[in-house]
Amino acid sequence: MVYQKELPAMATKFTYQVLLKNGLKEIDADAAIERAHLEVLQIQNRYSEFDQNSFLSQINQRAGEKATPLTLDDYILFKKAIDFGSLTGGVFDIAFRSSGFTYQDIILDETEIDLPFHSMKISLGGIGKGHAVDLAYQKLRQLGIENFMVNGSGDIRVHSLNNALRPWNIGIKNPFNMENYIGRIPLVKGAIASSGNYIQQNHIQCLNDSLKGVTVIDRDATSADVWGTTLFRLGLEEAIKFIKKYQLNAILIDRSGKVHNFITQEVIA
Repeated sequence: MVYQKELPAMATKFTYQVLLKNGLKEIDADAAIERAHLEVLQIQNRYSEFDQNSFLSQINQRAGEKATPLTLDDYILFKKAIDFGSLTGGVFDIAFRSSGFTYQDIILDETEIDLPFHSMKISLGGIGKGHAVDLAYQKLRQLGIENFMVNGSGDIRVHSLNNALRPWNIGIKNPFNMENYIGRIPLVKGAIASSGNYIQQNHIQCLNDSLKGVTVIDRDATSADVWGTTLFRLGLEEAIKFIKKYQLNAILIDRSGKVHNFITQEVIA
């Protein structure tokens, strides 16, 4: 039996599914989910760019004036975001809302972050939700939950015991008709994220508008989230180059409806 609970966060909903097995009771699964979701809410409150009182907004408000002190967790997240900026050649860029500036202009060390120009602004769109899913996942593991799925509106991470009878079957929605699926991916452990402007109209600024949808499988939801956004921005031809260069596992759906499958069986088995 699977216990499911939906909770609001990040202008969407997070869905948790826990397999009630090995004596795990519904009341215990519910309590674990509630504690895991607190991790999500903390990320929402701390890094929202739409809340003027959030920590991220404070960083943006201090741009060109002074640096902002960081916790170790802040540093790890911002460092990961900047590293992805470098890895993708700036296709993924948390300073994308800044006119004339990039992630390379951010000054970061383990104690503080500084946006040295007044018009600079950073956003964790494209990485924040995946990071929140990972934190919820980690909390559930810490609480001893073994067979479960965390679904942050398409950013998904699952865990199963090695002797689980069946994997989690993750549906890939048809970007031309959200009521249907193009298929399902069986996943024992790992993360999967889908990206595309069909999810939220024109929220991703594309360098090439040749893709309709992208799905990426990776070890964690943060990475899957970033790569999904990156590949979608690149468009079909450049996305395929990135997939081959970094040996990514992805499904691309172009605007003609053709599916380009780059997922190996070893990943989903």
